Amino acid sequence: MGKYNKEKIRKSNWGNITRECFAYMMQWIGKMMIIFGIIAIALGAVFFFGGRLGLGRLPGDIAFKKGNFTFYFPIVSCIIISAILTILFNLLRLRK
Repeated sequence: MGKYNKEKIRKSNWGNITRECFAYMMQWIGKMMIIFGIIAIALGAVFFFGGRLGLGRLPGDIAFKKGNFTFYFPIVSCIIISAILTILFNLLRLRK
């Protein structure tokens, strides 16, 4: 929380909000918006470049066509993405 008084923030309510508490909340909201923006950019890059890298067309992905009906489930692609995200999040958690 930095230099802000934790007790003052906890005791304040929305009707009687202090400038210090308001400044802290605005900083927190700003940080969260930046984090969500970075996540959105990363997901957009995965969707944009994923098809070019072969995600969704790997051996083991299930595709079933019969007449006018197509069922497609990219199970191997999901497993690979899950493994990459698990490793990434574990590395980020170890940093703290």
